[in-house]
Amino acid sequence: MDILAIKRKKYIQISIDGVYVSLSRDYIEAEELHLDKSIKRGIKGRDSLKTCRDKFFTEKTPLYPRRSLYLSSKASGDIIVKPM
Repeated sequence: MDILAIKRKKYIQISIDGVYVSLSRDYIEAEELHLDKSIKRGIKGRDSLKTCRDKFFTEKTPLYPRRSLYLSSKASGDIIVKPM
């Protein structure tokens, strides 16, 4: 079977902020996140998003599960689906 002939399917991994470093560590209060049209299409249906200054989680945000088996297992799921 030709590997390239296999149809690709989009997969979205849902995670939680507990497996990543803290974005708010250096900030007292979160601010409203200003989004362009392309980002708004990707998060359709959400009415409130917050960020700390210009920072938000991306695929490059380092993992840092905080002393919990649950968070460690969530982080391992993120590692499995992380882009190469």
